[in-house]
Amino acid sequence: GAGAAVENGPGGLRPAGRAGFADMMGGTSPAEMATILLGMNEPDIVGSCMGNMFGKCTKPCAQSSVDMGKCPIAYPSGPAAEANEYGECNCWQFSYPTGVGYWNLAGCAAPQPLPTLFESPHLSAQCINVVMDAWKE
Repeated sequence: GAGAAVENGPGGLRPAGRAGFADMMGGTSPAEMATILLGMNEPDIVGSCMGNMFGKCTKPCAQSSVDMGKCPIAYPSGPAAEANEYGECNCWQFSYPTGVGYWNLAGCAAPQPLPTLFESPHLSAQCINVVMDAWKE
């Protein structure tokens, strides 16, 4: 699936407000875990698909591109590849984007609404409600 996912790895979520949690290197961090959970990374940027299309693929394929067979697949490694003429690629099957702002959001008219969500609130009130309702879940 594309977009945000629940953290359910071996360690799950770390307890908020506590210091001394296990770090990714197998040690113990002296830092205190924050008491806010954002759940997603970099909603303020569109970003790019990681891997062989990094910097070239800046948005997921529109359904019309998929239907026409013009949705190149991005891979985490391998020879450099090109996005389609609209800067789109399949970043959900084998690769991943640099941030959640890359994804479109059902219920919002504008593609990739997160980076500019609050710039014109009078034009995006419905989308703001969709985002805030999803955030509260």
